[in-house]
Amino acid sequence: MTCEEVLNYIIEINEGRCSISEDLISQKEDEEHQKILAGLMLLHEDLEHKKEQALITEKMRAAKALVITYNHEIRNSISVAKSLCHKLHKRGFDESSPEEILKIDGSIERTLEVLKKIEKLMEGDDIDFEDYYNGAEIFNIHGE
Repeated sequence: MTCEEVLNYIIEINEGRCSISEDLISQKEDEEHQKILAGLMLLHEDLEHKKEQALITEKMRAAKALVITYNHEIRNSISVAKSLCHKLHKRGFDESSPEEILKIDGSIERTLEVLKKIEKLMEGDDIDFEDYYNGAEIFNIHGE
C-alpha cells in the first residue's frame, strides 16, 4: 500500500465517503496494510457518528428554545387569566360564580405547576418518571 493510496482514502473520508470495506481489508495480505485500512474505516465511522451526534444536539437545542418560547407565551396568557379571575372573584356575580371562578383559578394553578416543571427541565434538572394513579403527579423533578 502506497502513501498515495492512504492519502486518497483520507481525502475520501474527508469528503464523507469511504470505499474501505471488510472485504477489502481481508484481501490485503500484509497485516500492516490491514491495520491501516481498518484504522481508516474506524476513523470514517467515528466521524459519521460525531456528525449524527452534532445534528441531534442541534435539534435538541432548537426544541429547547421552542419549549422555552411556548412556556413564556403560556405564562403570559395565564397571567392575564389569573388576573381576570381575581377581579371577577372580588366582584362576585351570582351564587355559582365564585365556585366556578375558584375552579378556573385551580386549573390555572395546576397549569402553572406544569410550567414550573418544564422550566426546571429546561434548566437541565433530572426527571424521575413515576407511575401515577388517581390524580398523583405524572412525574417528579429531583429536588422538589
